[in-house]
Amino acid sequence: MIEIDDAVSFVFGVEKKMLKERTRKMEVVQARQVAMRWRKMNTKQSLQQIAEEYGDFDHATVVHATKTINNFIKIYPEWREKVAMVENMLPKCENN
Repeated sequence: MIEIDDAVSFVFGVEKKMLKERTRKMEVVQARQVAMRWRKMNTKQSLQQIAEEYGDFDHATVVHATKTINNFIKIYPEWREKVAMVENMLPKCENN
């Protein structure tokens, strides 16, 4: 079964390990935000657990990531397509 980090790194063209590093490179930040949003919406992990998993951030980072990606999806058709590609590669619920 494919995992969220695998799907995001494939669709966004970033290395999987980069998602967990504290970098401000736009392409990595946006891919990480998509992964955080998916985990928030599809798992029972706390916001703090998700944030810590992706580079030891705090829960507000996950909230911000979710709002940012939701706005991108509303505004940009190419973001709708990319996020849909990621979501179609994954099960509706992950056991975490």
